Amino acid sequence: MTPTQRAAIVAEAESWLKTPYHSNAAVKGAGADCGLFPLDVYTRVLGFAAPPLPKYVQQWNLHRNDETYLEYARAFPGILEISEAEVQPGDFVLWRIGRVYSHGAIVTAWPKIIHAFNPRGVIRDNAFLEPLLNRSDITRPLFFTF
Repeated sequence: MTPTQRAAIVAEAESWLKTPYHSNAAVKGAGADCGLFPLDVYTRVLGFAAPPLPKYVQQWNLHRNDETYLEYARAFPGILEISEAEVQPGDFVLWRIGRVYSHGAIVTAWPKIIHAFNPRGVIRDNAFLEPLLNRSDITRPLFFTF
């Protein structure tokens, strides 16, 4: 990604702040979840048509072993998995919550992120301070760039 694209991704993500949490949604100001919110930001800014994310029930990650979100992310056009040392603003981060990788966020300046978090909605956060995300003893997050 170019620096201009990175800045545009962060700006678009910031424009979603205070959007309420709503499972299976990506409507700025009305409702979004951690899967569809980043997908909408990346498709708006980078201008590609992504295949739709398969429908899912809330808390699907607690009862299944299928890495649906991770497989979807890895299959995204032009996406590259990177190390934590390579992370830049606008990159995507994915955490294992429950049994599988199931929570995504957009990096603003690692470890600072913007994500849709139930029940708080789309918020700024620090991944190192959020107990649900800062579980490096269990699993490390995965990082992606375009």
